[in-house]
Amino acid sequence: MLKISSFTISSIICLGVVTTLHAQVRVMPRVDARDPSVRAVVQIWIDSLESWRSSAAPVPVVDRGADVVPGGMSGIVKNWFAQDEEVRQTFPPTILSAEPKGDAWIVRTMFSHINTATGDIYPLGILRTRLERRQGGTVIVDPLLTSTAQWSRSRIGSIIYVHESDRTIDQARAREANSFLAMVAHEFDVDVPDSVVYYVVPDRDALCSILGVEFYAAPPSAISYPASAIIVSGTNSEWNPHELVHVVLARYESAVPVIREGIATYMGGSLGKPFEVLLEEYLATHTAEKMPSLRQLFERATQEEQYVLGAALCKAVFERQGRDGLVTLLTASTPLRAMDHIARILGIGKEARDASLHPIISDVNATQKNAVRSGLR
Repeated sequence: MLKISSFTISSIICLGVVTTLHAQVRVMPRVDARDPSVRAVVQIWIDSLESWRSSAAPVPVVDRGADVVPGGMSGIVKNWFAQDEEVRQTFPPTILSAEPKGDAWIVRTMFSHINTATGDIYPLGILRTRLERRQGGTVIVDPLLTSTAQWSRSRIGSIIYVHESDRTIDQARAREANSFLAMVAHEFDVDVPDSVVYYVVPDRDALCSILGVEFYAAPPSAISYPASAIIVSGTNSEWNPHELVHVVLARYESAVPVIREGIATYMGGSLGKPFEVLLEEYLATHTAEKMPSLRQLFERATQEEQYVLGAALCKAVFERQGRDGLVTLLTASTPLRAMDHIARILGIGKEARDASLHPIISDVNATQKNAVRSGLR
């Protein structure tokens, strides 16, 4: 678990505590809970937090389906601050402030671990939430829409770029992105999305900011909402092939993470690097002893393993069974089924599933050096 100690205090003085039905949410004394209006807003927010962070409702690795509001607070809380039970238990929320702003309220919440022995605070992130009074009651506002309401929109082909007014869209890169969309759609025999909304922001912190996250310990460089054909890219570029793959393959967004991210990395690379480079770099630092087995990959893989090793296995499957092989993997209902498909296609015996993937991955790397990629290849 990544821990960043940003500051140390000898004690947490006068820390108020609001205990609710399912969890404990700390409330700093700056929040005047004696004020009925403040109390009402804070209770709405606490109820929402408890619902979204509830361990009773398992959270997908990335919840980006059709029922998730792009950039909405529910998805941000689930995906960034409640990925699993360890995160929920290690980084409970502390409401730092709840202040009126016109007809709205701004609530800031820190998710952090407090070492009670030393007073060290290890923050995972700070979330800024806007609640507005509307007809019918108080609602939590989608930060993505409000943050970019005054931004410019430039349509090029199937992509609508949303960007700050002083930024000029690179036409060549935009056309390249459209060509890539068409290529991926052709390879999988699906339609090119009519309109992909692509937010261009300068860096990861800016990406976090427009999603209402004022600080995050490990900010992503991009995030996509495939069901809504939306991409938020913090690379300051019109070109993000990894996320474009996710959008084209939106119908398979519920696929097993190793497969979903593996195909996106195989076709679109990651962090600005093509798959071939990522695989070379991974093999340079991972001996057979450091590389997981097939079973370990599907049971407890790191993000890097999901991306790079998943991509290598998807490439090997494609070379044997083409698009049909990849669709079989994308439609596997469980990690075990996906693993079984890969083992069958690649001829990996039951005992070999628990052996290091190093020989298989090294073979993929060796064959690709002599191949000329055409489409998926």
